[in-house]
Amino acid sequence: HPHDRPMVRAAWNGARVTGLPLDYEIRLRHHDGSYRWHRSRAAPRQERGGKIALWYGTIEDINDRKMADEAIRWTADHDDLTGLWNRRAFMEGLRTALAGAENSGVEVALLLIDLDSFKALNDRYGHDVGDALLKEIAQRLQGNGAGDSMAGRLGGDEFALFIYTPDRTQLEETIAALRLALAEPCLLNGQAHSCRASIGVALFPEHRTDADGLYKNADLA
Repeated sequence: HPHDRPMVRAAWNGARVTGLPLDYEIRLRHHDGSYRWHRSRAAPRQERGGKIALWYGTIEDINDRKMADEAIRWTADHDDLTGLWNRRAFMEGLRTALAGAENSGVEVALLLIDLDSFKALNDRYGHDVGDALLKEIAQRLQGNGAGDSMAGRLGGDEFALFIYTPDRTQLEETIAALRLALAEPCLLNGQAHSCRASIGVALFPEHRTDADGLYKNADLA
């Protein structure tokens, strides 16, 4: 795979100098054009003077295991229903974003979004309609993040979005566009439903400089 070539080239160049064995995972292209993960291992056979005479090794297809591992990692970090980041992964991402923005002069806006009257809709029309609404809201959040952003579902009907904001005017425009997107009726099972939501915003570093404090302020807002 093109993305793996620099790593492979560097590994082989280093191994030719050090004489150390190689062991890495790469994607190899098959005859049908698809890529599958393989584990490639190689060890040198050296002459008496230390010069490498040849390399011998194995290539093992590990694609099924790799896909299973990635599925487990995906499940650990994402909400099963909407595919958004779950609470734990979202808060970790927020902490990383705040650490990166600390010395850059860029603001980070945390938006908490609660759906209005979601419980009433769930009780009246059933969980299937409620779940469909949550999925629709997740898609709208992903489509209205503007630039570097991250959306998550923190639980129930609570969603979150953080956005890097080099310009306050741009942030206001993004939030206005998000409000309009969320206000559009959702067509669920052939019937239009309101998707109004309440949004609370807190800014780093103006309101708090830590993720938990920023979350509390956005929740209050």
